[in-house]
Amino acid sequence: MVAYKEHYRELYEIPESDYLSYMKEVRAVSQAVSELYKPDKLNYAIYGDGVPHVHFHIVAKYKNGVTWGEPFSDKLPVVHLSEQEYASEIEKLRQRINKIMEV
Repeated sequence: MVAYKEHYRELYEIPESDYLSYMKEVRAVSQAVSELYKPDKLNYAIYGDGVPHVHFHIVAKYKNGVTWGEPFSDKLPVVHLSEQEYASEIEKLRQRINKIMEV
């Protein structure tokens, strides 16, 4: 998920001078997820009725996955990682995003 730094409920409320920077961050996170996890498709979702703050959900989808072809699903497998594994994945994403943002 990529949340906007300030509190806005709608994309059009973000000042135009900041909007492009935010979209570049969304793009960088998407690219990093794609490069690291090699999904067949990335899906993007923007909701706000539960959490009224601008944010994008970036969802990696795989053709052989249980949710392929379903935009919303309660069939997602639960995967638990160790604290060390979570930290490692977070660090890989952070490094890749930083490298993409440098360009």
